[in-house]
Amino acid sequence: MPLWRLGSGSTSTLEITDENADSWIGLRCPQYQRCGQPHGQLVPRSHPRRRQRARFSEPIRALWAHQTNGSDFYVVSGSGVYKLTGLTATPQLLGTLTTVTGPVSIADNGTQIFFATNPDGFIYNESTGAFGQITDPDFAGAVTVTYLDGYFVFNQPNSQIIWVTQLLDGTSIDPLDFASAEGSPDGVVGLISDHRELWVFGTDSVEVWYD
Repeated sequence: MPLWRLGSGSTSTLEITDENADSWIGLRCPQYQRCGQPHGQLVPRSHPRRRQRARFSEPIRALWAHQTNGSDFYVVSGSGVYKLTGLTATPQLLGTLTTVTGPVSIADNGTQIFFATNPDGFIYNESTGAFGQITDPDFAGAVTVTYLDGYFVFNQPNSQIIWVTQLLDGTSIDPLDFASAEGSPDGVVGLISDHRELWVFGTDSVEVWYD
């Protein structure tokens, strides 16, 4: 699998290094005398390094890749959402967000990719190539988003409320498809899905839900 590293400085550099290319690899030095490095350190190959780079002018806010669509992956840099195909590292601008800073939460259902930017939400459809903001009148905003059993699940900003989209459609929200994390009176700040369980994180508590 490729190794990803974010560079530093005013320009964000995403370096994708194929483990089969001549580059730094996770080789453990068996003997100090042979490679001149303490035991257990990473050592470079002696061949010249081959790297492919994607350079972005704005800070990188999120990365996303999944196994249902080959080796494509996605980068949010500033307000831009970019797609990179394989290791060519040639960014393709898909669309722009309404925010330029702060973390972006991402989830996908195999076809749609949901970008939660707090408060706005955006959907990219990998089949049609369409990218757009969620405009359903019942969409109350999203801080973080995850995927569980065919549904996108997201938390509403500044509240205890958790929403569920329609089945396999992040653009459609039923006004009755919500619940509140009420085990503790604190607000919900984020959520994740793990082993088909929904972990709901509050400012002072954690709740575990299941479908």
